[in-house]
Amino acid sequence: MNNPLTHISLCTGIGGFDEAAEIVGFTNVANCEIDKKCRNYLKQRFPNAKQYTDVRKDYPKEKSLVVSFGFPCQDISLAGKGAGIFGERSKIFFDCMDVVRKIRPQYIIIENSTAILHRGMANVLTELSKSGYNAEWQCLSGSQFGFPILRKRLFIIAKSMRSRLCNPIFQPFKAINLHNEWKTPSETFLHVSASRENGFRDFTAIHRGVRIPNNNFWLHSLGNSVMPPVAEYVFRCIKQDYERR
Repeated sequence: MNNPLTHISLCTGIGGFDEAAEIVGFTNVANCEIDKKCRNYLKQRFPNAKQYTDVRKDYPKEKSLVVSFGFPCQDISLAGKGAGIFGERSKIFFDCMDVVRKIRPQYIIIENSTAILHRGMANVLTELSKSGYNAEWQCLSGSQFGFPILRKRLFIIAKSMRSRLCNPIFQPFKAINLHNEWKTPSETFLHVSASRENGFRDFTAIHRGVRIPNNNFWLHSLGNSVMPPVAEYVFRCIKQDYERR
């Protein structure tokens, strides 16, 4: 019997969402990433997932229960110039939504800087609603999951309006049992240096215990990536909602 829990990622990076999806029991059907070095890693880590290169012209067309994407945050982040969601990099959100409308997943996961709450959230919610999705969201930090880094990010779960409405999809942390290889969730909210390298140099979850090489590619890729334990929580919330139907 085929696994009904399927996942496609856009703007995949090094596969933070894909790593979490696999842990929760989802089949990674396809990914889409423009960076060749990232694609080389993804091919090794997820050899059975079909690869695509550009959400604007070479993108997944397979059907999937979930589509995830953390679109570029450079124009949204407080560290950027504040161009917002229509900026040169962050406007890729709209290209991702074009792909979503072709695939028509039951669930969408979107991740970005919390600054999007005042630099494009209305546009995101409007686009989701026009596409036939209801949405709920949470701001989640690495420190909530036991890591000594704040790294606060906004996660949106959108669900097709065609689906039966149940309880909220996001669940309290105590209601979700995370994979036992991750650190224990906590509410410590430790504030430490959040530069791209600090807090990620020794992060080994993506490589299953193999130390990440300390080079520019990995520092940049990890700095841009979704933390898999946080993504796992999101996927477990979706799985629980799907199984309630």
